[in-house]
Amino acid sequence: MVMGEPTRDPRKHIVSIVYSVTTDDSEPNAGDDAADARFWPLQTVLDGNVPLAGDHMQIIKNWFNR
Repeated sequence: MVMGEPTRDPRKHIVSIVYSVTTDDSEPNAGDDAADARFWPLQTVLDGNVPLAGDHMQIIKNWFNR
């Protein structure tokens, strides 16, 4: 899924690309561009317990048809 509506971010035109991957059960490692990386249960995210930037909650809801 691609989200690219020009007015979705007041700072500038932002395009987000969402994709699905398959992984093992190990935790991800943060690289030089992130202080932290982890997997969150979907319900925890949907309950609003994980801070998300911009319209990322809407992107997740669209992806999972919520």
